[in-house]
Amino acid sequence: LETVGLDSFLLEAKQVTRGRMCILLDGTVPSGSGLSSSSAVVCSSALATMHGFRSHFPSSVQLLTKHQLARLAAECEKYVGIQSGGMDQAIGFLGQEFLAQYISFEPQLANQSVKLPSTVAFIVTHSLVASNKKITAHTNYNRRVVECRCMVALLAHALLPNKMVLPKHES
Repeated sequence: LETVGLDSFLLEAKQVTRGRMCILLDGTVPSGSGLSSSSAVVCSSALATMHGFRSHFPSSVQLLTKHQLARLAAECEKYVGIQSGGMDQAIGFLGQEFLAQYISFEPQLANQSVKLPSTVAFIVTHSLVASNKKITAHTNYNRRVVECRCMVALLAHALLPNKMVLPKHES
């Protein structure tokens, strides 16, 4: 296997040797609940690894930026079987308390903070139906992406006629 991600970054920094870490993960997010648990694990692991090995970096090597970490985490998640578009990783690293984020990927990852009215509320629920992405990613996960894009277009047309242009290639 080819080394990728943070491992490659460490090796390119020269004078850096591979090290070892023992990490214990624990949480209460139900498996397969659709609450970005795999993305959260990948993002937190990348961040913990970067900081854990900080003493191995030459002083001339800078830590990765939040944008670089988001791109790295999205790429790394593909190696655990999920073809993620990067939205979960981007919001994980670029999110800010009490602000929505407009995230785009073309021509490169960028974000813009959006202050929403105080009357806006987001509701996150668990349907109690598990969806094992490792098994159903090729059908259910990809289909859901298309369904969500269609629903956004329908809602935009119904609620904001002639006032909203949807981006062409957004995740």
